Amino acid sequence: MARWIDQLKQWAKQIKRDVYAVWFAARDPETPFLAKLAALLVAAYAMSQKPSSYIAALVFIIVWLGVAYLAYIYLYRPTI
Repeated sequence: MARWIDQLKQWAKQIKRDVYAVWFAARDPETPFLAKLAALLVAAYAMSQKPSSYIAALVFIIVWLGVAYLAYIYLYRPTI
């Protein structure tokens, strides 16, 4: 039972750290709107998952960001 409580405390510390990071990013006027939106979506997605599925969620997010970056390059980068 004590191990479960220790894991819960560690999870709460991580959530607190993530919330502060998103809050500071959202408050900074130099942070682009899309970066703010992406940070909030990633934080919301991560909080909705069980702790055992964080690795799968991280892989999904990395792949999604890679596809989004390639789409950005394809659509908005001027051709030479």
